[in-house]
Amino acid sequence: MIKFGCTSLGSYPDAIAVAKLNKLDTYEVACERAKYPRSPVDTGDMLVSIHGPYFISLTNNDKYTDNLSHVVRLVNAASKIGADRVIIHSSLSTRKVSDYEVIVAHLSNFIDHIPELKRGSIKIALENPGNSNIYGSDLSELLKVIATVPQIIPCIDIGHVSSASGGACRGRRYYEDIFDAMLCYFGDSYVMNNLHFHVSQQEFSNKGELRHTNFGDGYLPEIDPFIEFLVSLGKRCNARVICESKSNLIKDTLTMKNKYLSLIR
Repeated sequence: MIKFGCTSLGSYPDAIAVAKLNKLDTYEVACERAKYPRSPVDTGDMLVSIHGPYFISLTNNDKYTDNLSHVVRLVNAASKIGADRVIIHSSLSTRKVSDYEVIVAHLSNFIDHIPELKRGSIKIALENPGNSNIYGSDLSELLKVIATVPQIIPCIDIGHVSSASGGACRGRRYYEDIFDAMLCYFGDSYVMNNLHFHVSQQEFSNKGELRHTNFGDGYLPEIDPFIEFLVSLGKRCNARVICESKSNLIKDTLTMKNKYLSLIR
């Protein structure tokens, strides 16, 4: 079954309480400005992931040592609170010819130095950016990296896909094409058990993402076709869907979850 949750509900202990109260299935801790949770909290059956600080950029060779230090802290925090995934962006910088090699070197270095990543008890989920001139905004670039470093899984941000493509992310077929591309790279069992989505509607320009919005504010991507796509995957799919709306996080998460449940029964 698909797990629905959100991010950014406040400080970690309080956020878990709010998420449990609203019957969310999963929660993603947002580590802005390198503030990592330090204390475990009883999460019950809720699945927990951690989103790394926005400034971690894997195409910046000058930040190689700094990035490793931040990922070590993220993994340590994940271990303490029972999270099994750490989400980081592929890049913040304008696309360069060397980006693929630099990102692969970064990720391989993380795995070599961090035991939890090497044995797979915690996985890095690599997220696609929302601007078209950054490496990884083309999902084939992201999938190529992940295929090269097998311990890494994809985090597909459908708001970023929409913004980076200028709004092309429309209709159920678009999501099916993304899924089919992942199947070609990784196979059915891997994809069905490692799907991790971020979902928000976004305002964007011709360069890509400007800001997140709430459902119903009139922006893309369309949510209903995405939910219909998830339903088409069947109950054996173990995807996580994390809502990143501007402010209506609980409301928009439950909108997706309730729509999904109404269609899958």
